[in-house]
Amino acid sequence: MMKNIYKSIKINALKQTMLVCASGMILLASGCSSTDEDKLVDGKKKGEPTFFTMNMELSGVASSRFRAGGDIYSTEKEIKIDTVDVFLYNESGFCDSHVAVPGNEFTLEGGVYKTNNRIPAATGNKKIFVTANLPASLVGKLENGMLNEATQVAQTLRLGDLVKSGSIIMTSEPVACELLASNMANENVLTIPIKRMTAKITVEKSPSLIFGGVSGKTENLLFAVANFNERSFLSQRSDLHDPNWAEADFNPNEFYPRYDENDDSRYSYVAVNNANIPNIAAYNTLYAAENTSELHRKKEITRILVRATFIPDLAVVKEGDNFVSKQTSSMGITSPTDFWVVALFNPQRELYFFYTYSYAADFALAHQIPVNEENIIHYIGGKCYWDIFLNGSNQWDVLRNDYYKCIINRIMSPGRALPAVPDPDEKPDAETSIDASISITPWTLITGGYELTP
Repeated sequence: MMKNIYKSIKINALKQTMLVCASGMILLASGCSSTDEDKLVDGKKKGEPTFFTMNMELSGVASSRFRAGGDIYSTEKEIKIDTVDVFLYNESGFCDSHVAVPGNEFTLEGGVYKTNNRIPAATGNKKIFVTANLPASLVGKLENGMLNEATQVAQTLRLGDLVKSGSIIMTSEPVACELLASNMANENVLTIPIKRMTAKITVEKSPSLIFGGVSGKTENLLFAVANFNERSFLSQRSDLHDPNWAEADFNPNEFYPRYDENDDSRYSYVAVNNANIPNIAAYNTLYAAENTSELHRKKEITRILVRATFIPDLAVVKEGDNFVSKQTSSMGITSPTDFWVVALFNPQRELYFFYTYSYAADFALAHQIPVNEENIIHYIGGKCYWDIFLNGSNQWDVLRNDYYKCIINRIMSPGRALPAVPDPDEKPDAETSIDASISITPWTLITGGYELTP
């Protein structure tokens, strides 16, 4: 027997609708009772009491049925539903009903999450907006406001807001509908797609990873999200514009770590994955908010920052007035530490490595090169950096509910010496960044192969 437990909330609904969320689809199922007191407006019942029940089906649900035939790219956290909030807005755009259903009131039956609870509702013309795992502060804004709170008002949402310890915020686009009272089973069924508000990102080594460039040892590969967009609309716009899409609206302080950040401690690194990990849950995974831009400049784009340590095979020392190249192993250098680089053009660019700054400065002066930070580049702790720009086929826009799977094919060492992106006012140049493969899936898998070059 169904329980009517949401007595204080009304919702306009149908006889047996399901809100199904694909990758998520939510099917909103409702029922209503017809009485002699029902009123007709234009031949249709409006504003009359009814009820609905709600079932949910996720393509990535953790069962062999769905894993085999659907979303094999999701972990338990990425498909978990803590709470589903359903907002109904009237024709003036005001929210006149809201229902929250706790995730633990759903039972899993054959891959479908079902609840038997009856929720009071009313008939009429509405727009439906559905969320899952939404913070209480945002629920309050939506249930006490207008529809544009979801579609046009920029929300400040940091990583910890979008991705909680056990789940990810998911939202739908508003769906216009006319909900009619009916006793006909399965009449007026609505299907409402819902998406995770983040992109998923993994980086792994190719089984045939090539180390090129200067001969040496490149180790300790890590990756982090750079230029995370902290301003989002709850509902994805049809044109995919986010609050800072336009050039005039771009504010670097709404991104973290921002494009020019050189403090390495502000980046949250995880280890680059080994090749061909069989279990998606075993991947080191990061998440990024949706980020699109009008001009697609590096400073506007969310990117992946790859960091590694490098020990060159050869370094230059000074013996009297002469400069001599030596094996670093013979110098007792077995772990990453500070080094300096001076470039000469003979006529091609050649790099010379130093583990003593004074040797580098004397070497520069001997070749008529001014001694400054630009000409004598300091690699702190032997750390090197490269960029992966995601979704190049779509102007490097990072979209919600996409999975960007990056496979590093080649690393050209050393990378640059600092994390901040070079030439921030330019668009990315695919030929001078990382060489990696990317694929996308909804989770749109986006797989890409990359070469990391200076």
